[in-house]
Amino acid sequence: MKRGRSFARRASAVLLLLLLLWTASQLASRVPWITSLGTSVHTMGLGDYSADLLTSLAPLSPGVLNEARADAGTPSGSSTPAALPTTAPRPTPTPVPGSTPTPSLPPTPKPTLPPTPRPTSIPTPIPTPIPTPIPTPIPTPTPIPTPTPTSIPTPTPTPTPTPTPTPTPTPTPTPTPTPTPMPTPTPTPTPTPTPAPGIVSGTVVANLTGLPISGATVTLGSLTTTTNGNGAFTFPSVVPGNYTLTVSGGLLYQTSTQSVSVAPGQTVTVTVRLRTLLGL
Repeated sequence: MKRGRSFARRASAVLLLLLLLWTASQLASRVPWITSLGTSVHTMGLGDYSADLLTSLAPLSPGVLNEARADAGTPSGSSTPAALPTTAPRPTPTPVPGSTPTPSLPPTPKPTLPPTPRPTSIPTPIPTPIPTPIPTPIPTPTPIPTPTPTSIPTPTPTPTPTPTPTPTPTPTPTPTPTPTPMPTPTPTPTPTPTPAPGIVSGTVVANLTGLPISGATVTLGSLTTTTNGNGAFTFPSVVPGNYTLTVSGGLLYQTSTQSVSVAPGQTVTVTVRLRTLLGL
């Protein structure tokens, strides 16, 4: 395995070196003024591989190579000089005639206007102030005070005080109190006595047989009840007034309607006879 890896590394290095040499030769043949190292069968040569066709290679001399081998400690080979390749003379390139330049007219100079002189301002002289003379103060004479004669005061007579009359106070009239009107009592309305309720009771029977009908619906105004097993019904608390009594006996009987008057505290007994659907 190690030998295989070492061989592969060496082969890769050789391929990389060949690729670099090929790249350098390609660049030297296309880019001018690039100097590269050339090798031949006989000896090594240092030359210019530029695009100039007239420049030839300058091979290295064997003495230079022997000195390089001696410095590296390598014994030199045969000192017999190798035959140098003879380069054939190359034709001189013919220069291409250039185009004749067309003469151009000289530029016409433009007249320059003379600069306009600017007036120089004359400084105005500043007058020198004349000092004002300060007058010498004259001392004012101090006047001698004249003595003022002292006057004798005249005694002022004391006036007799006049008694001030005391005004008689005017009696303030006492306001007569206004009597507060007593509110008239509002009479409390006497409640109207509620009339005693009445009682409405009765029996519902068949018109043909006279047998009681149980489960019949009896309506008195807004009150509703049903008959018991004996066909009887009762409205225990009825407000006095006029009512319509309606009795319905179901699917087999016709509905019966009649008027009922209830007085306060009165018990009204009613017997209702229902006819069949055939009118019997």
